[in-house]
Amino acid sequence: MSKRTNFFWASYSDLMTSLFFVMLVLFVLTIVMLKKQAKASEDAIKKVNEVAEALKKLNQDYYTYDEHTKRFKLNVDVQFRPNQSNISTAVGFTLNESKLEDVGRDLYNLMKSITDKDNSINYLLIVEGNTQRAAPGGKWNYQTDPNLGYRLSYQRALALVNFWKSKHINFDNFRNCEILICGSGYFGKSRTPMAGTKDSDSNRKFSIQITPKLGKIEI
Repeated sequence: MSKRTNFFWASYSDLMTSLFFVMLVLFVLTIVMLKKQAKASEDAIKKVNEVAEALKKLNQDYYTYDEHTKRFKLNVDVQFRPNQSNISTAVGFTLNESKLEDVGRDLYNLMKSITDKDNSINYLLIVEGNTQRAAPGGKWNYQTDPNLGYRLSYQRALALVNFWKSKHINFDNFRNCEILICGSGYFGKSRTPMAGTKDSDSNRKFSIQITPKLGKIEI
């Protein structure tokens, strides 16, 4: 075997050895990164569970948690009048105004406690309004004017938030909490089911959802 051939095989062997060590290092780094990512994901899930536990501390006199929709429904007996969004004229408002204020303050204090405890988590606070389905004159309102339900339900959610603001309960004060005011119209998932052919009066109310926003999981 010539010296040139010996040199080739020696160089080839060195190259293969180097590639082996490169692949070994990459394999070890991959395992380490995956373990760190799994740990980060585990920590993120733990934070979400801690928030879920904290939310259970909402006053049950004011809120009922719906396991099916993952939302809180207000127990305060205030119902908007049909096709209206003025909260001051809502049925039961005069009687329950102070309780409705307490509802907002209880929610505000809870959000403050969980955001103060860990400000690395951002939150979405969703205030959702609903609209009752009705059939005046035999025609369903969601068929004759489907967009009205969205406008009306949004205006109802906005009326609640503005009422709280008038009582100095302003969720915009939280840097890591974004409040979303929305209306789900006639067919939101948080609605009370219809009884027979009659829609429930409670669908002229609100529901509230609090969702942690984890964003990017840092490793």
